[in-house]
Amino acid sequence: MQANTCLRKPTFALPLIAQTFVIVVIVTIPLHPVMADVVPVASCSTASGAAMLISIGDSLTNGTMNATNNATNALNSYINHVAEALGENTALCFSQPLLNDQEQRINFYALPTNLGVDGSDIFSVAGLAYYKRYGVKESFVTRQYLCDRMVPWNLQDMYDKVLYPLNIVSAAPVSQLDAALWLMNQQTQHNPSGRTIIFFWTGNNDSSNAALGYGAPTTCLRAAAV
Repeated sequence: MQANTCLRKPTFALPLIAQTFVIVVIVTIPLHPVMADVVPVASCSTASGAAMLISIGDSLTNGTMNATNNATNALNSYINHVAEALGENTALCFSQPLLNDQEQRINFYALPTNLGVDGSDIFSVAGLAYYKRYGVKESFVTRQYLCDRMVPWNLQDMYDKVLYPLNIVSAAPVSQLDAALWLMNQQTQHNPSGRTIIFFWTGNNDSSNAALGYGAPTTCLRAAAV
């Protein structure tokens, strides 16, 4: 009898409870502040009929100056001046993914509406790698141009630094265009009387890459004799 009684003891009950507790803590801590800011959109006007300003593009939209991305530069970018001008006459929803002087996000959980990423081109805004640069027949989606980080710390990729946590709230990796579509749907759902204004500024990197010969794979560049 004593042997049977010992076999029925819940020997592993405490470790299982501990493991479950650890898993719950790891999952819920990063997600809870994000979900709290989903409706309508972080840092946005709550006035009925407020317009949402969404910007898509490259370094000019990101606010890059002197090859540096930080809050000082972003707050003096053309898109920030546009938002200030629009905000003088209408209730406006606009949120910047501001970076500190070490180029790390200051507020991980503010949903950005400025989606511009330094270095983007007309393909990467959609998460695509241009096929001629890789010697293949079709352009393809690459995680290099998507925000796909599950946790907000130690973000290394500029797409993650700018677009996080839009991938979390949309439950999928997002490109600039994916993020814009999610924001537009939120505006339609939660503020149907409000307009959505989109700035799409790109093409600088496409033209410069073409001029430098980066449109297709090259083994070397040779200076022309003059």
